[in-house]
Amino acid sequence: MSQYDIPEDWSHSALAPEGVYLVEVGHVEEGRTKAGDAKIMLFLRSVETGDDVAVDTLTISKKAAGLVKNKLIALGIVAHDAKGFSFDAQAIRGRRAWVKVKHEVYNEQTYARVDIRWDHDGARNGYIAEDSYTPAPMDDDEATHASGPVPF
Repeated sequence: MSQYDIPEDWSHSALAPEGVYLVEVGHVEEGRTKAGDAKIMLFLRSVETGDDVAVDTLTISKKAAGLVKNKLIALGIVAHDAKGFSFDAQAIRGRRAWVKVKHEVYNEQTYARVDIRWDHDGARNGYIAEDSYTPAPMDDDEATHASGPVPF
């Protein structure tokens, strides 16, 4: 079993509301899945509030290659037309993208997860490049009281 160091300032005690967030990768942890594939855990924080939003895992395998590539494209790590590619996992830290967060229950615990079924321009990977998405406008009352995700 692998051991991971969760950053001291990472607080998963509050569940982020479902919605769309502009996030920054605050921390990156590398490890292995039970099947032995490399994995990269991305700790995502809201750019607007600094609050912890979700932890997303990139599994480096043939089966997940397309999904991983599209997420890395949205984060500006890989060129859109790249055929094969390599990257430094730590270079992901500080990168930004829009993500849609949904709640999932696992072992009777509710978690905030990146919704990989969120479809924007056919990407269906849960990530959209920072400059490729404009959130729905809020009315004045919503904007005054906004402290969570942007409307979608």
